[in-house]
Amino acid sequence: MSTPSEQEFAELFVLLADARLTNELALGALTLVVLEHIKGFPDEVELVWKTRRSLFNFLYLFIRYFTLLVIGINISFMMKTEWSDHTCRAFIFEELILTTIIVWLSELVLVIRVWILYQRSRTLLYFLAALLVADLIAYLTVGIYTVKPIKEYVHVGPLLRGCYSLYVPRFFAFYAIPPLVMAISMFLLTAYKCGSTVIVLGFRRAPIITVFMRDGLFWFLALVAIGVIDLVIWNRGRPSLAEIIVLPATAATAIISTRVILNLKQMTAEASNTTAQRYRDSTMGTELEVRKPTRVARVDWEAIEE
Repeated sequence: MSTPSEQEFAELFVLLADARLTNELALGALTLVVLEHIKGFPDEVELVWKTRRSLFNFLYLFIRYFTLLVIGINISFMMKTEWSDHTCRAFIFEELILTTIIVWLSELVLVIRVWILYQRSRTLLYFLAALLVADLIAYLTVGIYTVKPIKEYVHVGPLLRGCYSLYVPRFFAFYAIPPLVMAISMFLLTAYKCGSTVIVLGFRRAPIITVFMRDGLFWFLALVAIGVIDLVIWNRGRPSLAEIIVLPATAATAIISTRVILNLKQMTAEASNTTAQRYRDSTMGTELEVRKPTRVARVDWEAIEE
């Protein structure tokens, strides 16, 4: 039996360090999600549990609790040792599919939000639906053709926890492209509509649109930052770092999307508690009641609760 060389020992130490960092960031993602659950629970009770059933309520609850479940399950696998190649491959596929579901549903929240901003335009709906379908196909295609060629995983006994391969196709870097395309598209649509309204009315007369723009900008910057990090790691990083950003990015995306839903529902609650006369005086009613110019955005509050 041959003795491992110094280079092999060095590679092993690097792999163990990468695995430890990946696990630590995964635990950090779980901690962040749990803290968000605790902090946001009072708002959740008032704005979700005490309101009627709606699509936004379903998306909020599913994304929020499914994310917690998925991260917990994945960490339980990552903290164990001595998985077979077959089990590791199944685990990686599971991680890919479940995190993709969370990210895609979070993007669906962003799409619906923009659609409401455009008064539920049928023409825009066709475009957004096609974009969502293409987005999902791209996710699954890149993910499956990345994981499928990986046949062997490193096994070094109890020293290494989780499943890591020394070969991960660089093709995986393209997995970061769909969310970037989605973020840029939704931001441009939001910026156009909100910017046109603010130019006409000013910030003081369009507080709701200002919130839409603020949330849209924050979401855009967050998704771009996550996408750039993904691209750098998956294109230039070591194969053992391929999983390092998966759970933290999923957690961040889920938290942002659920916060956006709460902000929308908060605005809806405030709108319903304000008199119709006050909204007419400030150019806003059930919609933003501005007839001219037509570029001014109208928010259909009833659509948020449907």
